[in-house]
Amino acid sequence: MRILVADDDTSSRMLLSSTLEKWGFDVVGVKDGVEACEAFDGPQIPAMAILDWFMPRMDGLDVARRLRARSQPIPTYIIMLTGKDSDSGLVEALEAGADEYIQKPFKPAELRARVRVGARVAGLQLTLSGRVLELERALDGRKKVEEALRANEERFRLFFSTIPEPLWAFDTESLRILEANESAVSHYGFSRDEFLGMKVTDMWDGPAPVVASSEIVGSGPLDAEARHRTKNGKITTLKCAGAESNSEPATPPW
Repeated sequence: MRILVADDDTSSRMLLSSTLEKWGFDVVGVKDGVEACEAFDGPQIPAMAILDWFMPRMDGLDVARRLRARSQPIPTYIIMLTGKDSDSGLVEALEAGADEYIQKPFKPAELRARVRVGARVAGLQLTLSGRVLELERALDGRKKVEEALRANEERFRLFFSTIPEPLWAFDTESLRILEANESAVSHYGFSRDEFLGMKVTDMWDGPAPVVASSEIVGSGPLDAEARHRTKNGKITTLKCAGAESNSEPATPPW
């Protein structure tokens, strides 16, 4: 993990940097707030920043405010380092955007504990950011699939509505009619709402026609007739063509 150390005091900066490096961190040291901000413009953004409160050109509070104002997918964990010894100083640092506050001169054990907390928080934020990115990609993929399905549905509806022969679609289990084109509405005399409230069997004249499996070989063609009753009671005979491949008796989709 990369940690930025910003302190205008050279000896303090070098001591803090060497301590962090011994603990296995990649450290970037700068001498003022302006350089601290510039360190976040590069390709490798530090996951954590330890900022001295009082620095030339730009102090630690201003750096914290600027970092919080930046648009970063993973916010930087900020520890404010200062010689101030007051509750008001702690409140001021936290309100500026700091996550932690350590008094100078720092105690190695305290610093290590707070840095470890920051490292855990930064690691969790990195994991969360990765999960969010995965979710966004998944949602984007789902959106594209839904758009393709809508486009296919529109093409089907266009074909379905413009074909001149009576045509309807129904659920193969319940036999309820799901869709009917204008030709079917005109041919049978039912309104569209009436059609969509019916089953295919409501139009049969007599028992359901059954075709024996001996009449259906492999995926060969099936030619059969079905008698349907229109709304005004007229009997109409339909020629139906299809194919079946199982060995059980089959009911044509009329």
